[in-house]
Amino acid sequence: ITVWGNATQGGANAPTGTGYTQVVSSANSYAALKADGSISAWGNSIYGTTDVPTGTGYTKIFSTAGAFAALKTDGSVVTWGNTGFGNSNSPTGSGFIDIFTSSKSFSALAPDGSITSWGYSITGGTGAPAFTGYTAISSNQQAFAALKPDGTIYSWGATGFGGGPYMPLGSGFVKLYADGSAFTGVRADGSLQSWGSTVYGGSINPTGTGYTQVFTDGTAFAA
Repeated sequence: ITVWGNATQGGANAPTGTGYTQVVSSANSYAALKADGSISAWGNSIYGTTDVPTGTGYTKIFSTAGAFAALKTDGSVVTWGNTGFGNSNSPTGSGFIDIFTSSKSFSALAPDGSITSWGYSITGGTGAPAFTGYTAISSNQQAFAALKPDGTIYSWGATGFGGGPYMPLGSGFVKLYADGSAFTGVRADGSLQSWGSTVYGGSINPTGTGYTQVFTDGTAFAA
C-alpha cells in the first residue's frame, strides 16, 4: 500500500508488506484487509485506528464516516472506531452475509432476510424492519431502504433523506438505487419512483416505463 497527502489523516504510516486485498476509508482513516484475513488501520485515531481487531479470518471491511465494521468467516461482526459513528451496540451472534452503511450507522443482512441496524439513531441506527425476507438494502448518507421479493420497500433513518414517511407506496419494485440523500426504485414495468431530499432528486419521477438501470453521481440520478 502506498499513501500520500496529510500525514495525520492517513497520508502516512500505512502498513508495509504485500498481500492486501481491500482498503476502505472513514473520514480521516483507512483500514486494510490482508489475504490471510488480518486487518491493519492507520490515520486519525478518533476515526478508527484504535482497538483494531487482531487475529485473522475476516472477509470484508465496511466503513461509516468515523467507524469500521468487519465480517468474519462465520458471519459475526466486529466494529471499531468512534462510538458516535457506529462503534456501539453492534450485533452479537453470527451468520450475517452483508453490511451496508450510512454516514453514522450500519445495517447487517442475515440469510433469512432479517436486518439488524446499529449506530446513530437518526441516520438509521434504529428503526430497521422487524420482519424477514428482505433481499437487498440500499443506503445514502442518512437513511436505508430495503427490498422484499414481493416488490415492497421499507425505509428508515432521517425522514428528509428518504427514511420513514418518504418510502414509496405500493409494490412491484425490483431494484433500488441511492444517491447521497435520496432513493429511486425501479418497478417491473420499468417505471420509476424517487423519494428523499428534493434537492437530490427525491421529488422528481420521470414519466413512462421501460427504464432498466439508474446511475448517480452522488447528488442526482440518470436513468
